[in-house]
Amino acid sequence: MEFIDLSLVLAAFSAVAAGIVYGFAGFGAAYVLIPLLSLIYDAREAVAMVMMMVTLGSVGLAFRTARYAAWRQIGPMSVLAMATIPIGSMILLTVDPELMRRAIGAVILFFAAAMLFGVAYRGRRNLFTAAVAGIVGGVTHGAVGLGGLAVSLYVMSSQDPAAVQRAGVVVFSALVAAVSTIVLTISGVVNSTSIARSLLLMIPFGITLWCGARVFRSTPVPIFRRIVLVLVLALGITTLVA
Repeated sequence: MEFIDLSLVLAAFSAVAAGIVYGFAGFGAAYVLIPLLSLIYDAREAVAMVMMMVTLGSVGLAFRTARYAAWRQIGPMSVLAMATIPIGSMILLTVDPELMRRAIGAVILFFAAAMLFGVAYRGRRNLFTAAVAGIVGGVTHGAVGLGGLAVSLYVMSSQDPAAVQRAGVVVFSALVAAVSTIVLTISGVVNSTSIARSLLLMIPFGITLWCGARVFRSTPVPIFRRIVLVLVLALGITTLVA
């Protein structure tokens, strides 16, 4: 079959790395996959493939954690993000793919550095600020598939319990990934080949995620979180300058 080639093999190794990272740290799959896949495939196809994988991988988790989410915050944020995803997708579809690949690297570099050095939003938290976070997340997600980074910074800066923060990020990520997949399908980026590739990549990703979550539970999460963020920083720099 035409989609089984050296590029897919390299993409499978990327999926293995992303699964291990996600299994260890509980985050970071898209941060690893999007820059690596954008070096292998066209930036548009890379974003589309990751959105399909995130949608498939997060549906079950989103249903299990939705009851813990702070819906007064996550609800308006998600609605505005989903409404503005098409704006970001227009950027993805109209800007030169090489420039978009570098934009992916720049976005990852910025947000990974912010998370690594503990940057947090300390201002007021109300409907307006949630709306701004949702719009920024939606446009960024549509353009480079990484809107969850901006929203994660906002949600994880709150005083909510960790379970509530995690649920909000999971639900938001699942919703915007599903909408991004729909928009890219309508736009013609998603086709039978990219669907087949995504489904095949779900196999190594799922296996290594499961193994990482169980075999490496003894690893101190804060330490590994920093290791992951340093890795993501390196990926951002590589994607930006390669």
